[in-house]
Amino acid sequence: MAPKVSPSSGPPLYARVYQALRDEILSDRYPAGGLLPSECALERRFLVSRITIRRGLEELERAGLIERSQGRSATVLPRPAPIVADVTEAFAAHVAESADMRPRVLSFRWIRPEMDLAETLEVPPDSRVLWVTRLRRRHGQPVSHTSVHLPEHIGRELTEDLLGRLQLLDALKLHGHVADSAEQLLSAAPAPPKIAKHLDLAPGAPIFSMRRLMRDVGGRPMLLLHASMRWDRFSYRLSLRQTRPGAAASQSVVASAVAPAARIANEEDPIEALDFAL
Repeated sequence: MAPKVSPSSGPPLYARVYQALRDEILSDRYPAGGLLPSECALERRFLVSRITIRRGLEELERAGLIERSQGRSATVLPRPAPIVADVTEAFAAHVAESADMRPRVLSFRWIRPEMDLAETLEVPPDSRVLWVTRLRRRHGQPVSHTSVHLPEHIGRELTEDLLGRLQLLDALKLHGHVADSAEQLLSAAPAPPKIAKHLDLAPGAPIFSMRRLMRDVGGRPMLLLHASMRWDRFSYRLSLRQTRPGAAASQSVVASAVAPAARIANEEDPIEALDFAL
């Protein structure tokens, strides 16, 4: 179901329209060269005024994501090709360096997926999907909130107790499920009220927002993850290197849970990696 915005506390309405459309563009819901829905259609979807829709579109154009012209819907602009990451190395780094952050399971339940979720996980709409939310803390302070959806053939092998003791990657490996590839989108976003409460933030405060779809060796979706990280306790570092002469650059990825902003400048404080995805 398409998200709608409301005038409750948090970012301005136009900013929430911008955020929703930006995330959809970056996740290729609207491909390069394609058109966004008309302003009238966006009004009906978001239940806001035409002025609010136009302000959101202005922000998208300023960000270089769309091009507008009078009398027609906005056109999605092409984006640079993504850099390919070494998934095995990245996942191994997350697991090895986040062992001290035991997750707390907030919810563990089976649901019927909405159409968008069913299409993403490539499962029938009448199938069951396991929905798990967890909170990670370090030194008593919340760092990240994660929401994971897993298809039934994978979810039925997991238990709430197991996910309260192990990282999800480790729990999946116990049953022979190994990730082979992942598609990831990392962006800044305002914290929704429910997630803000878990992260000890005010609603609408800035967070890092991450969406990751993981696939097995056969290309089948294993899980869909949405993670929310506190801006002052998380960093994202990319190490780029050339694999061979003339080849495209590869990257190793390290996501880190860091000390509060006031301490980041202190070089003696270690930067400890967080398996923010799982």
